[in-house]
Amino acid sequence: MSLPWRFSAGSAPCLSLRARLTPCAPLMVAFESATAGWLLSAMLLAVPVALAWPEGTSPDVGRRWRLAIIALSAPLFCPTRGVASTIVTGLSVVVATRLPDVPTRPQDESWPSRLLWLLTPMVRRLPTDPARRAENRKGAARLLLRGAIKRLCWEPFGFWMTELDPEQAHWLLKTAFLVLYFVLNLTALADLALALARLLGADTDELFDAPLLAISPREFWSRRWNRYISRFALRHVARPLGPRWPRPVVMMAVFVASAVFHEYFAWGAAGPATRPGTMTAFFLAQGLVVTLGERFPALAAVPRVLRHLATVAWMLVTAPWFFASLGPPLIDFGFPATWLYSPSF
Repeated sequence: MSLPWRFSAGSAPCLSLRARLTPCAPLMVAFESATAGWLLSAMLLAVPVALAWPEGTSPDVGRRWRLAIIALSAPLFCPTRGVASTIVTGLSVVVATRLPDVPTRPQDESWPSRLLWLLTPMVRRLPTDPARRAENRKGAARLLLRGAIKRLCWEPFGFWMTELDPEQAHWLLKTAFLVLYFVLNLTALADLALALARLLGADTDELFDAPLLAISPREFWSRRWNRYISRFALRHVARPLGPRWPRPVVMMAVFVASAVFHEYFAWGAAGPATRPGTMTAFFLAQGLVVTLGERFPALAAVPRVLRHLATVAWMLVTAPWFFASLGPPLIDFGFPATWLYSPSF
């Protein structure tokens, strides 16, 4: 993957004497530039964390906004796009979305508890009571097993893909494989992170709740998928707007906020390969369907199996908009490039 212009060796007006005299000068300059980029990204993430430390006074609203902007700028300096930039972007989102809630944290909170809370979306706190921590550790093994099962569930589908010709596969089949890969592996990673947090004795929240079993788009987005972002949107978008605006407007505002988050995430993870607007189209379509679903309460009488199949069909048809901007990180995480479907819009 190419380096962005600001870290490209060729864009430098001159090279250092050591670089000019070294046969491997281009490689060394690229390595130094890449290292500087990753260090700068790490520093931009560390500054908000350090300034939100429990021993200090709680930052005011203006300062928290500035700290959030600093955290969100970290992916700008990632020298490559793939697994590492996806992790940096994810950490930027978590830190930035934690900052509005800093004033709600106890002033006597320990630094390990504050650090885990700031950097992970599933940790609520690290209890000081040894008995409580010991009780939390008991669930770690079950979470590790659940994550391993999810990861193993993908293997038959991965083997099936090797037996098929991607050039002849219908786009819906490609999308189905990608959705299964994404959901099973992402939720397995979430279980692993949750298990590690439990091993540390932390109080945690589930991030996902069997999203493949959703019986409506509303249930998928409000209860089953990325519950961290759902809770954030409820606290900081829905509740402030609720008393002043009609419910359909509030619901669409939540999905607009989610679209902004995901456009940013796609840019941070994929860089120039992102396709601006596709995430927005995806989340606006989801918001529209969820809003319309509330206007027809009679749909609740439809058998659960049919509602589940309709939800799966809706997600498969719209999923290409979601994945259109995530090619580089998906390939870097191991999904075959030949099986990626690129919609022509």
